[in-house]
Amino acid sequence: MTKTVLLTIGRLPKALDFARSFYHADWRVLVGEPFKSHLTGASKCVAQSFVLPAPRAGKAAYLEALGALVDAQKVDLVLPLSEETMHVAHLQTQAQIYAPSPNTLLELHNKASFIALAQRLGLAVPETALIGTPKATQIAAQHDYVIKPIYSCSGRGMSFHKQSSAIRAGTTSDPNEAAIVQQQLSGRQVSTFGIAHQGKMLANVVYEGLIMSGSVAVAFTRIALAEVDSWVEQFVARTGHSGFISFDFVDEHGIARAIECNPRVTSGVHFWKRRAWRKQFCNPIRPNWPTNQPTA
Repeated sequence: MTKTVLLTIGRLPKALDFARSFYHADWRVLVGEPFKSHLTGASKCVAQSFVLPAPRAGKAAYLEALGALVDAQKVDLVLPLSEETMHVAHLQTQAQIYAPSPNTLLELHNKASFIALAQRLGLAVPETALIGTPKATQIAAQHDYVIKPIYSCSGRGMSFHKQSSAIRAGTTSDPNEAAIVQQQLSGRQVSTFGIAHQGKMLANVVYEGLIMSGSVAVAFTRIALAEVDSWVEQFVARTGHSGFISFDFVDEHGIARAIECNPRVTSGVHFWKRRAWRKQFCNPIRPNWPTNQPTA
């Protein structure tokens, strides 16, 4: 019997990769997202697209509509791919969602709590503290530093400051949003994207930006850095993580330090070969198929 997967975003190129992979693994592919027209919807691999309320406009309305769609279309697997993962994960009691628990997602996505977790695990990270704490003042006095909102993505609200410059309130785009002060590192900036199951890395790719648009890379190349792979493997093993897992690193003279975590799909997925991707992920009969079952 053909299984159905629902992608909860369609406008990004990574969604098209997943649609093609599932289609060629004989799944029925649906897309549910706020835009009526989107990149993935134009593909023959997508059976149908559905318009959902934007989660930022109202989480309750979004989850209600998403849940109704899952029931109506008899969806076997809901696959969030981007920032909407933070909302979709709350449906885990109603549907099979490929995502960690909401609490795990928040801990990893929060730039302050992620660094604190990595420190407890004994992994290398830059000095980091919440704005308004004595530790933040100390970091600013001793290092060039970066200010980032704790839940920002794509460089939103990020600013760079020289050592000993005063930490100004309201530096981010939203003065009411919590933010961190982080030691600015010098070195090679790289990213990772991988998939893990019960503390074991099933696949991981390390890549770096070739062409930048501000702080966001728009063209990439795959690279090999053993110290980065080792850091990721240790983090996943010590946390027992299952699901997508991505990091940003600064690598300096063979020492890799993670600066933030993205518990979702990133552009690194484009480096995966479709055949290998299908073998690793799209076949639910495999005993190591990395998915979370409903909790109730």
